[in-house]
Amino acid sequence: MKKLILIFTMILVTGVSLAFAGDYREVIFGNSYTNINEVYDDELLTACKNNGVSKSYGYKDFHLYEEKYGNETVYRFVASVNPLTYENAVKGYMEGTRKVFQLVFIRKNGRIYELSGDDIIGYASGDGTVRSWDEKRTLAEELEEYFSSEVIYEGKFLRGGLGTNFAEYTDPQGKTYRLGIGSKASFLKLLYPLNMDKPVPILQADSFLVVRGDGYYLTNLSPLEAKSDGRAYLHENFGYGYKSADAGCVSLAYHYFDDDGFYVYQYQTDEMGNIEENQRYRYVQYGSRYNFNSISNSLESGEPKGKSRFGCFTKGSYWNPICRLKLRSSAGGEVIGTIEGGTLLEALEEGKRATIDGYTSAWVKVRAVNRERFVEGGDFTQTGWVFGAYLD
Repeated sequence: MKKLILIFTMILVTGVSLAFAGDYREVIFGNSYTNINEVYDDELLTACKNNGVSKSYGYKDFHLYEEKYGNETVYRFVASVNPLTYENAVKGYMEGTRKVFQLVFIRKNGRIYELSGDDIIGYASGDGTVRSWDEKRTLAEELEEYFSSEVIYEGKFLRGGLGTNFAEYTDPQGKTYRLGIGSKASFLKLLYPLNMDKPVPILQADSFLVVRGDGYYLTNLSPLEAKSDGRAYLHENFGYGYKSADAGCVSLAYHYFDDDGFYVYQYQTDEMGNIEENQRYRYVQYGSRYNFNSISNSLESGEPKGKSRFGCFTKGSYWNPICRLKLRSSAGGEVIGTIEGGTLLEALEEGKRATIDGYTSAWVKVRAVNRERFVEGGDFTQTGWVFGAYLD
């Protein structure tokens, strides 16, 4: 399988329960919190505390942390309206307010690089290296411009991390290629849809955007091509999204692959429950295997439909669900979890036939090819059975 090595990994804060007992670092920093320790640097703390946004939002409690990444040190400045405790950290994030704020940066030779989630720092130069800010500006001036120009929305389950300027792509032969990304996505994932006839690597970037108070989940898919010059390039991306359920609507969107392209399914209602969109969009490989064209005459209304099929789920073949699909402990047995549409699966065994929802197909024992999670949460690490009519 092809893999993507990120120079800076995304820092995500996952949902937490409201049982107020624990280490507040876990709430703010996520699973790697044990490697992140508080440090004291008067220059950095003073510069961070004295910026205008810290004052205007009423932050009173300030802390500085560091984490070692190889030869680099990543700093995290945390400001809190209330004393920084586990209870206050949980409340601040769960309420979706700016009661707890985090700024992530790297410091080299007295300069600040790679602040989280903004456009004014460390612009990538032509050779992929990172330039520093204007050397004439003070640390306090740099931080002031950052805070004044960018407001980071603390989106539920999608809180900020390091912007990624470049990465390295490693092919199956172990050769690495430099990849320019320039992404601020909350989540990056490299796909390799082996159920296609001519599969290519595809970079999936998920992010969260706020427009006029409403939150939107966005996904971009970009085919990735490695070339003989030692670099990998991203082709035209294809994006889709849906409005957050926090707005009072019902929404869903995902993609899945077939033999020569992929589908995007989008479902959206308004706050009154009226359906605004219930549509599938089709993209197929055209010319180069890295180019995908939209097929405007193939738009189909309604959710994806299954197919009656059996005798084709041979061991070692690859498939993906065309919809959210239940993984069961046995054919028709207890539900283990729900697999997201488009998840790459390997068939291990074709089981007995059944007729469900008017489709006659076989139960198929499968495993996830990559590291995946169930829709409900929890790692998808075990094998299980799915109904084959909803596989492609």
